[in-house]
Amino acid sequence: MEELLLPVAALPVALPEGFGAGASSSSSSIVAAPAAEGGGGGRDSAGDEAAGGSDDLGLDGDIDALCQLISARVPSSREGSDAGAGEGDLDELLGALAPSSPLVQRLSPRLSPSAMPLDGLGADTDLPEPTLALPAEVATSVKGFSMIAKFNLRCEVDLRQVTFRVRHAEFNPRKHSSVTIRLIEPRVTALVRASGSCTVAGTVDEDALKLSAKKVVRLIQLSGHEEVRFCGYKVVCMMAKASMGFPIRLDQLAAKWRRNALYEPEVYCGCVFKTMRPRVTYLLTAGGKVMISGLTNMKDINEAVKRIHPILTEFRS
Repeated sequence: MEELLLPVAALPVALPEGFGAGASSSSSSIVAAPAAEGGGGGRDSAGDEAAGGSDDLGLDGDIDALCQLISARVPSSREGSDAGAGEGDLDELLGALAPSSPLVQRLSPRLSPSAMPLDGLGADTDLPEPTLALPAEVATSVKGFSMIAKFNLRCEVDLRQVTFRVRHAEFNPRKHSSVTIRLIEPRVTALVRASGSCTVAGTVDEDALKLSAKKVVRLIQLSGHEEVRFCGYKVVCMMAKASMGFPIRLDQLAAKWRRNALYEPEVYCGCVFKTMRPRVTYLLTAGGKVMISGLTNMKDINEAVKRIHPILTEFRS
């Protein structure tokens, strides 16, 4: 039988014990031979072990431990052992892959399923509970100025036909893929898509907005779509504005609340501040003006302003 000779330096890692136990009956075998003398880069097996032990990252030892754990774990998984026994092995596998250098450990600690770096993310991203009442001048400045609702027509719409037959309809497929219908009284703008999905935005009176949505449906019916229906109406967002009454240091606010605040003065002069409870988006200006969006009624908007006011007072300039 022909034998294949390879230098030890060409082998990347040492194989675990019992790795090639069943290969004795094969027609060919791999025999490790020392590298040629005078090559300048050859080392014997003892030298490899010594170099691997002195390596700062300990890659050879970690790979050896990983191979041994895998070879020891495979038979137990085939035998149908309990699933809980593999959690400890998984921790050891992840620990073997982590760097062993003290400097690297401080920069990137060992990972394990029980201690992931993202655990608890979002726990402290919410605003604290307000302890003081909202000042009267701030409470009176909170006013809603727009409400957005959506509904469905339950059929497809020919946008060109609607544009030709409805007087206040606008359609430019190069700019937007929907028809814009503007109502005079109340002042409401509707977007009608070819799929039948519609969005209306305008007045903050919910009853008037719903009546305007029904007017849009009637206009589409008169344009030749008699099968359209008014269904699935829902208010999705209400936009409001408020004034804090003092200027705000947006740079300091974004530096402390970096998980919530997005402030790029070179792109936009305002600061976008988002919270998860309640799920609100604040648009802050340096002059103390605040725009609130994401809620559906004035009660929740007043509560959102009450939560953000103590935070902004801290960065008063």
